[in-house]
Amino acid sequence: MTGVGKITIPDCSRSDLPQLFVELGFKVGAEVGVLTGNFTEEFCKAGLKMSAIDPWLMFYDYQHPRGQKRLDQQYEQTKKTLEPYGANIIRKISMDAVEEFPLNSLDFVYIDGNHHFRYVAEDIVEWTRRVRPGGIVCGHDFFYSTKKGENAQQVRWVVEAYVAAHQIPTYYVLGKQKRKDKWPSWMFFKPNE
Repeated sequence: MTGVGKITIPDCSRSDLPQLFVELGFKVGAEVGVLTGNFTEEFCKAGLKMSAIDPWLMFYDYQHPRGQKRLDQQYEQTKKTLEPYGANIIRKISMDAVEEFPLNSLDFVYIDGNHHFRYVAEDIVEWTRRVRPGGIVCGHDFFYSTKKGENAQQVRWVVEAYVAAHQIPTYYVLGKQKRKDKWPSWMFFKPNE
């Protein structure tokens, strides 16, 4: 990938992002794919205004091993977790929810939704449009996987293709891994348009 540089930040994990965003003067962000809202809560605790987007819904490209009942429980847990912070919880698929956000309206987005190639690509393309120039687009699970089907993890393939295609000169991988978060996160600054 000519012109694209990856910088690994070895002593940083995704848990460091809320404080980084505060230090950068960010105010408003969104997380796509929130499970039970625990990571969204970290942003809220740092004083950031958050939108939490997740369909909590089984469909042909996402089958939860414990069924729809488990997804409904995760949604209820998210509401309970984020209720003290007034977070905007949106129970929709990403491409429906993204339409609720004006272009360039977010300081950052953290993408951790469906990890199949198509959905990662849609999320990065459309949510990047909602982040203001100079803001940060980031996400979880930056690794290669050759698995097919339901367990496909294709985030790294898409991130690398996107930054190359859009000539983003540098992207970052947060290299510090914690026991509960064994997969690295990635990020890049949205260039000025």
